[in-house]
Amino acid sequence: MLSDPVFQVLAPEVLDQITKYLKWDPVVSSSPALLLSQSDSKERLTWLDQHRAEVERHISWVGTPIFSYALGNAKGYQQIVADVAAQIDVPISPSMSTPEVETKLLQKLWTDTLSRLGPEEREALLAKVEAVAAQYGPSAKKEMAGFAGLAAAQMSGFGVYLLGSTLLGALNYALGLGLGFGAFTGLSSAISIAIGPLGWAALGLYTIKKLGAPNYKKLLPVVILIASHRAGGAAAIPSAMLAPSANRTAATVIIESLPRPTSSPTPAPPPQVRHHSRAEKTTFQLRPENRPLCQIAEEFFPQTYFLDLRDEDQQAIRDLKAEREQTETEEKRLAKLRAVAERKEARKQRKREQAAQRAAKRQDWKAQGAISRRMKDYSRLLRNLEFDPEALERLEHLAKMGANSQIDEKLGLMNAGQAVYRDSISGTAPTVYEAKAGYDYRIYYYRNGPKIRIRLIGDKGTQDADIAQIRRTARARSAGL
Repeated sequence: MLSDPVFQVLAPEVLDQITKYLKWDPVVSSSPALLLSQSDSKERLTWLDQHRAEVERHISWVGTPIFSYALGNAKGYQQIVADVAAQIDVPISPSMSTPEVETKLLQKLWTDTLSRLGPEEREALLAKVEAVAAQYGPSAKKEMAGFAGLAAAQMSGFGVYLLGSTLLGALNYALGLGLGFGAFTGLSSAISIAIGPLGWAALGLYTIKKLGAPNYKKLLPVVILIASHRAGGAAAIPSAMLAPSANRTAATVIIESLPRPTSSPTPAPPPQVRHHSRAEKTTFQLRPENRPLCQIAEEFFPQTYFLDLRDEDQQAIRDLKAEREQTETEEKRLAKLRAVAERKEARKQRKREQAAQRAAKRQDWKAQGAISRRMKDYSRLLRNLEFDPEALERLEHLAKMGANSQIDEKLGLMNAGQAVYRDSISGTAPTVYEAKAGYDYRIYYYRNGPKIRIRLIGDKGTQDADIAQIRRTARARSAGL
């Protein structure tokens, strides 16, 4: 059963978009082997429509630490949304429903987005939104004014969809996902270009931190996508915003009213407003403490000196450097903790192995003690016989099986001198002979001066193996091993 009802109603196209954000490519057929990406569009959407629970489970897998997931502590979608909100410092309470948390998340993202725009950029952007809204009457104006005025909590389904789809489109640029979304791509690209990649980095959305935890870079677009469609998706667009003709939609008007990027969403390097000499720039870059700053500046503004950047961009780079250093410190701390845990586990393992060795030695001592006692007993009772340790071990084993009566009777006769030296085993020196003890058992012996040495005792089933063992022992002894 699906844990969140929204997965029952998401369109297959939305599920397909989720798989792309998660970079999930499951096997959809085993005969022949076929991945989801290898299926045509119709087959892919059909499979996703029939496997909604698997999509949600994969979101859970991405959003749960690997060890917790392996132990069966997978997080539900509601908890994942709360975790993503916590990553970007969204104030939420346990009593909030998932849609409420999603709306708060969108509202916080939009607030942070607008905060990165300069006064002129923000005024121009919101003025265009309001100008478009004014073309469609009071109803549309109310919706768009809510969007422009950051009243997301009071917005209708369309307002949430407009906010989410716009942010998602901007994130597609910022995160380098290369995925289009919704009707408001023009508005999204305008926001992304105005902020620039460094702005997204400062917001924590370009490289979401806390590495080693769930992959929030993948989860954030998924949560925004689901939030937008939970609010009604494109179907929530009010009729007042429908185009006057079939070929012109509200989205078309918005897109046409915004400046279009000429090539790439990556912003051009900012104008050099500083006046530092090349010697000053080189000296700054050569200082060890400044090298990380210069590396980050090169990452976001290629072929531009750090000292030539605006104050706010320099500060954003410093903040990002501090964040990365904090992440690196945390990773080192975790690595140290893992190393300590591994050393503790290695010590425990050594102790377990040593305890097992001591237990095995105790067992050996007990076995050797039993053999020694048995040897003394037989030496006292059967004075004309001697026993190899292997023979006594067999006697111990056969005694537990209730076979000693026939063997003891034969040993008694041999002790009394009734030993026949025939049925010799070739390849043994001194020559070992075989005697039957009843029908089932065999005693192997040889002359040892005035006494008889019992080499081995076995049964009919082990006869071949026993003879082979006796020959190996004889060869080893002759070789002095």
